Amino acid sequence: MDKTIKYQEILINLLKGYVDFFSGSSSSVKPQMLVDRDRNHYQLIKIGWDEKQQQFVFGILFHFDIIDHKIWLHLNNTEFYLVDELVELGVPKSDIVLGFQPPLVRLASIKEKVA
Repeated sequence: MDKTIKYQEILINLLKGYVDFFSGSSSSVKPQMLVDRDRNHYQLIKIGWDEKQQQFVFGILFHFDIIDHKIWLHLNNTEFYLVDELVELGVPKSDIVLGFQPPLVRLASIKEKVA
């Protein structure tokens, strides 16, 4: 199986699991999974009306891209260890890039992972 297709399936299944997890709440703020397979963008958002706060809520929880056959984690607004979960799902650490890190830090972490 092509690595990009494999990573697409891994990210979609990961996001589906979190949609199920966050859907358990009785809140009207709900998770939504946004997937663009053609451009390899994957997000989990929360959206809805918060009755307690009396305000509209919209926020990105996770954002991943697949770039050059690697999974880039651009944003994680949760306390979940998504990199560890990706590794458990079969993604080598060398194929995970922390896109929110400065380029020099990313390069150093890639060298450490390969060493």
